[in-house]
Amino acid sequence: MKPFDIANATPDEVRAEADRRWAERNGAKPTVVLQRTPRIEVPRRVATPDAAPLLVLPFGLLVRDNEKYGVMRGRILLKRTYRANKERCKVVVRRQLPDDWEPFAVPVTFTATLYEPDRSRKRDIVNYAKMVQDVCSRLVYADDHLIDRATWVRGPVDETTPRLEIAVTTLDKSLPRWNT
Repeated sequence: MKPFDIANATPDEVRAEADRRWAERNGAKPTVVLQRTPRIEVPRRVATPDAAPLLVLPFGLLVRDNEKYGVMRGRILLKRTYRANKERCKVVVRRQLPDDWEPFAVPVTFTATLYEPDRSRKRDIVNYAKMVQDVCSRLVYADDHLIDRATWVRGPVDETTPRLEIAVTTLDKSLPRWNT
């Protein structure tokens, strides 16, 4: 049997694998068998000194800010799904960056385009902002305080490969900055 790759697994696949292993240990039959979702294949944009490659995160890994915290025994804690998906997103971003990539240490513009799986429910696309910007911190740019301009765009519905595309570029020197 092929070893389970947790870095590329969705939360549902991790739960299904845990259920399968529990059933195997306890002599029961697994209740749910999930099919692996295909990887998203997107044409890669080459990194340049003033622009990171186009980064793509699968929609299934995104966690809204409203689902970030939970209460346990009167204490407010980060939820496991939030922490797990944030780590998975970091792995996905690391794989898309060139091996010799150095994070930007200058002010940057951050543009994210969300391709939703459907419009059956209302989604506040900015609710994904903090997690995604934290994921890119120390990988794409040195720290998220370097983001001087952030733009979030709702793209068209993409039922087959819902995703978030992220473009990070250095700030254009000709544009005015308020904190200079």
